[in-house]
Amino acid sequence: MLILYKYMPCNEFTFKALAVRGLWCHNPREMNDPSECLDILERTLPVPEIVKLHELIKSTPNSPLAMLANLPNNQVNKILSESRKRMANSFAFCSLSTKCDDVLMWSHYANCHKGMVIGIEPDTDEAQDSLQKVEYLNHLPDWNVEEYFRFMNGEDEFRHIFLRDLSVKSKHWHQESEYRIWRKQPGYWLYKEEQIKEVYFGVDCDLITKKVVLELLNFLPENFPIYEMEINKETLDLTW
Repeated sequence: MLILYKYMPCNEFTFKALAVRGLWCHNPREMNDPSECLDILERTLPVPEIVKLHELIKSTPNSPLAMLANLPNNQVNKILSESRKRMANSFAFCSLSTKCDDVLMWSHYANCHKGMVIGIEPDTDEAQDSLQKVEYLNHLPDWNVEEYFRFMNGEDEFRHIFLRDLSVKSKHWHQESEYRIWRKQPGYWLYKEEQIKEVYFGVDCDLITKKVVLELLNFLPENFPIYEMEINKETLDLTW
């Protein structure tokens, strides 16, 4: 069983998300990493890949990329890169982690330990496409022009490959152990009540906030695991 954790500040947006049973998905450009989804970085195709692209265009004359057929290589790279950026920012995602006890994430994403974390078990169908594990790299990955071409031509079976290409970050972020749930546009990814498996309150979460959250989660069974984080005085890690 895979449980993924969402760090949440306790504010009106979190309360709204809990009320609608959903996690809000943002466009990549609204995230805090300037290289999110490799958005600002120019991807350059080597000459053999551009030759392959021209062959694909010739075999598919009605392709959305048909305008690239007679352009020089530098313009092909520029237009393809801009096309990928536009397409990337037409999608939206929410971030989750495999960790519920990361001190820095509690500090950055859960209002300095005043917030909460919910553990959610993704639907098995979700894992086949929209759910992507983030890959942490210290270099730009190769860009498969044929897969991108197929995706741009509307072959939806290549959608998950495009989303996988978007789920890449610098190794500087590796401690977040991130998964992403993707949507075709900003909005809530809605989960079923039974998909919530765990709830954690931060070290400094106040009593009133806990009461509000538990009222919003009043569908949870009586024996549901609800934890309060504590600081381990020996290791300075979080425990519960």
